[in-house]
Amino acid sequence: MAHTAAGKYGAARSAGIVAVNASVRSSAGKPTYKDVDLVNALWFAYTKVSPAPAAVNISLGSRDIYSTTCDSRNQDLAGWISALRSRGTATVISAGNSNSSVGIGYPACMSRAVVVGNATLTSASGVPAVLGGTTGGSNSSSLVDLWAPGTDICSAVPTTLDKDGTRDGVDCSYYGTSMAAPQVTGAFAVLKAARPSYSVDQELTAFARNGYGITDSRNGVRRAMVDLANAVYYG
Repeated sequence: MAHTAAGKYGAARSAGIVAVNASVRSSAGKPTYKDVDLVNALWFAYTKVSPAPAAVNISLGSRDIYSTTCDSRNQDLAGWISALRSRGTATVISAGNSNSSVGIGYPACMSRAVVVGNATLTSASGVPAVLGGTTGGSNSSSLVDLWAPGTDICSAVPTTLDKDGTRDGVDCSYYGTSMAAPQVTGAFAVLKAARPSYSVDQELTAFARNGYGITDSRNGVRRAMVDLANAVYYG
């Protein structure tokens, strides 16, 4: 995710990264997290990172589906997301990959988060469309803020996770909203550098106004897919 946001193939190729570990390995060797880990990570981003970061990326979530905002589930988490946003830092969270057209995952359902779904090129038309109607399809509802590319994204990985054939540390086989979210996180960093006085709301408006409009055919939700060059140029 860090490489997708700010690495060689990323949106913000010269951005700095502050890595905060909010997960542990389960007995099966898979990363897992607790709510308190997320709260502490956002506390760290707010209180210890200076200058304030342009964005925080959270590419994780549960399979619970929320059709409305869910601040009451974890008011501490909601509070830190709100505090970061008020200070100019977007908390960008992946919508989830349960193929839901009626809701999004947790913690993306927090009201002050920036929620990102997965849009990708279709083989039939060659134009971007929301990845839906398939296993691992993007969650989608009116709570989604932006679409971003999240399929066949090339990024750096440990060679042990390199699954696309050649163990060269670059893998292009991963997909999901966890790939889409860091595209937007990097975009926030670039836009913040270009327009440092912008609030998160103003940045979102710039992305929405200057992006490529895509309607999810499953539910009619229309949002912009980020066009970073246009957002930076036109503001």
